[in-house]
Amino acid sequence: MVLAAQEQEWRALLALPGFSTPGEDPGEGPRRYRAQLAGTSEVMELDVAVALLRDVGRVEGAIATVELLHRHRPRWLLLTGVAGGFERSGVGLGDLVVADSVVDYEYQRLSDSSTEYRWRSFPANITLLDAARATAERMASRPAGAFPRVRFGRVMSGDKVIASPEAISRLGATATDALGVEMEGAGAAAAVARAAPHTGFLMIRGVVDLANSSKRIDAARWGRPVCDALAEFTMATAVCAAATAGHSRPR
Repeated sequence: MVLAAQEQEWRALLALPGFSTPGEDPGEGPRRYRAQLAGTSEVMELDVAVALLRDVGRVEGAIATVELLHRHRPRWLLLTGVAGGFERSGVGLGDLVVADSVVDYEYQRLSDSSTEYRWRSFPANITLLDAARATAERMASRPAGAFPRVRFGRVMSGDKVIASPEAISRLGATATDALGVEMEGAGAAAAVARAAPHTGFLMIRGVVDLANSSKRIDAARWGRPVCDALAEFTMATAVCAAATAGHSRPR
């Protein structure tokens, strides 16, 4: 199952030619997805539910995820959407970021003199993470500039829209290796961990801004190309994972 955080990401997924009715919206599915398995002539088929969050934030992410888990009972859930990247970690506009763990930064102790962050971390499913790494390696073999760079690491998650380097510094005081920040992953990951611990979870994000004062301008420029690359990479990862685990149908 694939859960898109916003409509632009959702529509990019539906537009992929691998779906039997690309561009159409017959609801969240499941729908049939066909793709050639990398390095072979074999065509694989997956039944994939593609859903869209109704709103932003951790609470919406958690509620929607629980509903989808009960309705579809998926083996895997991939959350996809855009994010703000951390330039200090070497992340650039247009990069894709695969979260090897999602870090909830909202649990805090506030005193008169300081803010103590009490992180909650949710690790990615190893099968999905390995599939993403294999997919990134294949994409990297394309001609220079043909596909965005793919980064792997921790991603921060909370309910705040971050558009300040100073705020990034505060968030990253004890997580200096974090690659970026987004708003739904912690809720979705927590819901999977609590309601369906046997469902594998992975979050993949596309960087459309650097969480600074240029956030809106950059997001407007980078939204479309990032969402297109994000959709392709997400479904390629799903196909790779299914083929590895033997959960797709050869044709």
